[in-house]
Amino acid sequence: MRTKKKLIAAHKREERAAWLFVLPQVIGYLLFAVMPVVFSLYLCFCEWDFYNPIQFVGFDNFKLLASDELFPKSILNTLLFVITTVPVTMLMSLILALLCNRKIRGLSFYKSAFYLPMVTSTVAISMVFFWIFSPDFGLLVFVFDKLGIQARFGWTIPNGPG
Repeated sequence: MRTKKKLIAAHKREERAAWLFVLPQVIGYLLFAVMPVVFSLYLCFCEWDFYNPIQFVGFDNFKLLASDELFPKSILNTLLFVITTVPVTMLMSLILALLCNRKIRGLSFYKSAFYLPMVTSTVAISMVFFWIFSPDFGLLVFVFDKLGIQARFGWTIPNGPG
């Protein structure tokens, strides 16, 4: 009987620890996924211009939308876009995946060409950040110099304070 109580206590400790590990992800999901959706649904029934306080208007926004002559056309355009784009994208993705799994001549070239846009965008972003944060000629140093601020960035100094 004593062993069973120890097992139950150990199980409860593990369960508490598991909840502590999961809690940050749950909080992040609630803050960055659920709350914006709920707030957007609330704003559907409100009028707000970011400067004045939010005013609840009920279904007036939907009435205005239903009376707009461009609304049916925009819905039709969206449906046509989805109906054509999604199947074509899925089909092309499936074909590329199947081709990448076959033993064909020039496969490494095709794989490289396929991943090249992802790699080049990462390199381009890295170069832009380098030019912004460069301690010698970076945009941030230039702006700080114009403002009369002596800029010393720890992440740019070898073995520095960062």
